Amino acid sequence: MNNRKKPNFMPKNTSVLSTTLAIFSPVVFSVACSTSEAEQESPPSVLSAQQQVFSSAPPKGNSLQQRPANFQQTPTRQSSPPVGRNRVSANEINATNAQANKNRSKPQRTRDTSKPLPPRSTSWSQVENALPAMIHFPTGTFKSCSMDISSEGKYVRITHEFEMMATEVTQDLWDQVVMERLARFRSCSNCAMDSVSWHDAVDFANLLSISQGVEPCYERNGDEVTWPQGLACKGWRLPTDLEWEYAARSGGQTAYTYAGSSTPNQVSWFLDNANRETHPVAQKQPNQSGLYDMSGNVWEWVWERMPTGQQYSGQKQADFSLRIRRGGSWSSGANNSEVCSRGYFSTTNRNPSLGVRLVRTVQK
Repeated sequence: MNNRKKPNFMPKNTSVLSTTLAIFSPVVFSVACSTSEAEQESPPSVLSAQQQVFSSAPPKGNSLQQRPANFQQTPTRQSSPPVGRNRVSANEINATNAQANKNRSKPQRTRDTSKPLPPRSTSWSQVENALPAMIHFPTGTFKSCSMDISSEGKYVRITHEFEMMATEVTQDLWDQVVMERLARFRSCSNCAMDSVSWHDAVDFANLLSISQGVEPCYERNGDEVTWPQGLACKGWRLPTDLEWEYAARSGGQTAYTYAGSSTPNQVSWFLDNANRETHPVAQKQPNQSGLYDMSGNVWEWVWERMPTGQQYSGQKQADFSLRIRRGGSWSSGANNSEVCSRGYFSTTNRNPSLGVRLVRTVQK
């Protein structure tokens, strides 16, 4: 009988075990540096170098043979040279994140505003078929909302007759006149045209006038726009601030909070009911003159600049670089759909909440 003791292969000193684990630790932590597909699709978070390296739990085991068959290391992380044994420097992580953000960013919807919109060669008969009805407004007196919310409005008189489109410009009408498609929401041809800057609105008015064969109201010299004949011009144009409000109040005959009602859901597409998108025109109740969507759907540009001294984003503007928009939109609260509400935007801004409605002076 053999009484020899079986050799004990367990090290008496735990340092041997530590050394053994240390040999395999680079493999374990290199796996930890990999990123799942879901993580690659989400925007990189602002983490420290150590948090990003050890953000994923390492797989069990310590050999490459124990990795899943479909395992793939992330090229971005793998290509980053380690600092020391297992760590990536914060500078390298920041550079990787910056490049990832750059790749994810969408191109800006901008253009050279010194160049007018390109016209589409469409006959006036086709354009006319896409035009909304025109609502006539006689001369009259009404109490306007003050541009300064701290003071009362004043009674003003509209001294000229004008006609206003019953609806906002639709995508169908826009496409009949302009070559360039700007709309963010392209779900229907009868939806309100969106993503229209103030310069775009001026260009559209001029192109519509040219299509009809009448003299345009506006002259452009780069970004500078003038209105030489004023209210006497025969072409299509933006409403003035007072014209817009006069029409929204049905020729000064009503004092509703919104255009046609004091209940926003009856007359307006706004943040609470619009499902974050524009809608076909004339789906809500019109005001007493027959105008649709004067409250909500898309903001509507008017001619005037923001007055000197008005507050915008916490700063006073003195350079008149902002123009007034009225009526609120699908992306704003019900308070912005109120008749007295005004907003201000840069003339080159193509925010998807911006649209346009045109008017014409009635010629005697």
